[in-house]
Amino acid sequence: MSKRIVTFAFCFLLAVATSNAQTNPKCPTLEMSSPDLAVEGTDITFTMKLAGGDQSVTPTFNWSISAGKIKQGQGTSSIVVDTTDLGGQTVTATVDIGGFDPACDRTKSATSSIDKKVEPLKSDEYSSTTIKLETDRLDRFAIALMNDPMVQGYIMAYGGRVGQTGEAQVLADRTKKYLVERGIDETRLVTVDSGFREQLTTELWIVPPGATPPEPQPTVDPSEVKPIKQEPKKTTPTPKRSKP
Repeated sequence: MSKRIVTFAFCFLLAVATSNAQTNPKCPTLEMSSPDLAVEGTDITFTMKLAGGDQSVTPTFNWSISAGKIKQGQGTSSIVVDTTDLGGQTVTATVDIGGFDPACDRTKSATSSIDKKVEPLKSDEYSSTTIKLETDRLDRFAIALMNDPMVQGYIMAYGGRVGQTGEAQVLADRTKKYLVERGIDETRLVTVDSGFREQLTTELWIVPPGATPPEPQPTVDPSEVKPIKQEPKKTTPTPKRSKP
């Protein structure tokens, strides 16, 4: 028997076996769902759906993944995968289904791509400083914003342990006004009254598209803040008009 005949016979038998598996009423139809794309650090779910097949069978599910960690669901029809530190990679989940006729198709895979998580960047932080040094810092921050028109600037201002009521917001607004005067569109600037620290403090953040904005990190409880009593403004008395 020639090699060509043997090869043809093998392919024919394989095709018949595959066809029988596909048309065998005892075999289920397999369908796996998963997200095409996810962000690093978020959980993704792979789900195996069975349609038809031998209804007397209680299927078993044995999962394996190419990367990441199965957080929950092993042994069930759906798993949750932790994608921490998997930015720029792909995750392929494969499930082996037990309980059905060995001739049935019992293995299925699906793949999800993992995007790198975009993080905000702290550009600068300062407390008491001279006007010259502060403007130098703000100028550098303005240049960084100009170099990337897609990012936003966040101004996180903290009041001091000893200070005046509302001084953090006043500081943030003053900083924003300077940056606008330097040519930054005010819609790209966000001011945040961030609570209190030991000293009056400014943080400057660059937030790329898709990044989670920075959260305030106060170190002094509002109940511990000692407000400075403002002296009442002296007004010049209005001179009385002399009677004619």
